[in-house]
Amino acid sequence: MFEFDDTSDSPWKVIIADDDADVHTVSRLALGRFSFLGRSIELLSAYTGGEARELIENNPDTAVMILDVVMDETDSGLKIVEFVRKTLKNQLVRIILRTGQPGYAPPMKIVQNYDINDYREKTELTEQKLLTSMVSALRSYRDLCLVEQHRAFLENSLQEKEVLLKEVHHRVKNNLQVISSLLSMQSMGTENPESRQMCQVSRDRVRTMALIHEKLYKSDDFSQINFSDYIRTLTEELQALHAPDVPVFFDYSMEQVFLKIDHAVPCGLIVNELIINALKYAFSASSGGSIHIGLGRRGESVELSIGDNGRGLPEGFSLDRAESLGLQLVSILSAQIGADVRVDSAGGTKFTIRFRDA
Repeated sequence: MFEFDDTSDSPWKVIIADDDADVHTVSRLALGRFSFLGRSIELLSAYTGGEARELIENNPDTAVMILDVVMDETDSGLKIVEFVRKTLKNQLVRIILRTGQPGYAPPMKIVQNYDINDYREKTELTEQKLLTSMVSALRSYRDLCLVEQHRAFLENSLQEKEVLLKEVHHRVKNNLQVISSLLSMQSMGTENPESRQMCQVSRDRVRTMALIHEKLYKSDDFSQINFSDYIRTLTEELQALHAPDVPVFFDYSMEQVFLKIDHAVPCGLIVNELIINALKYAFSASSGGSIHIGLGRRGESVELSIGDNGRGLPEGFSLDRAESLGLQLVSILSAQIGADVRVDSAGGTKFTIRFRDA
């Protein structure tokens, strides 16, 4: 984490880079007794571009650099600016350019093209103006350091919370998988077909919720999951469990839709119930059929559709009056997320669920 002690009494580091020894002498005389917020100045001298680069690289906590444009090269100062900002990626140090030969570096071009904080001609930078520029530069440096420190603190705190949240999803997933395993063991330990069936159905529902947390645990964003990816994983598991020998073909027409966990869990359970219902009752074991799953955004709403080309629903079917627990759950969960549900029995069965995911 970036550290800056606003209460420190150590000197502010200032690099003077100029090939004229008199400039260093005058600068030391002008800034010798200068202080800002109770802290004095530590002046570091460089006479070439190479010396200046070495100084700033070895002293990353430098507050201000005062650079001559022309030293051992006609653009030494400009190259140092590029080195500091782009190579060292030091955006905190305040850079003041000064030149005795403005023809080599026109002010407008320099200000527009280089990340500096002030640009002066040497004749213009009198002692009083140098002191004024130093106060302004040090105040700006202090403020930027505090902002960076707060940003680093918040970023570290956010990372800690993300690790904690990831661990929560991992533990929830593990606990749900334990429950799923217990239900599997219970179903194998009973000879009553109805009890075995109830255990298996409950296990599927628990596994559906566990899969949500598994996807979130593996994701970089813990607030939402890629629901189209989730559906593909879920349908593969359900087909392997409930219709491994029935020739059922899944046809997908899905956009990449991300759902928040408040909608992902009930929607996952809805998909689970409708897919299991289709696998168990829509097709004969010999002929099989196809199941189409659609997912996409329609304006501010999400539309999920699950349809098959199987036997279809009984005449007069109404979701509100469904007798099976699975379809009752579809009705309850749809109401929970404020979804509009349409059922079409022409040429098979198709459920279309539309809801807002704001």
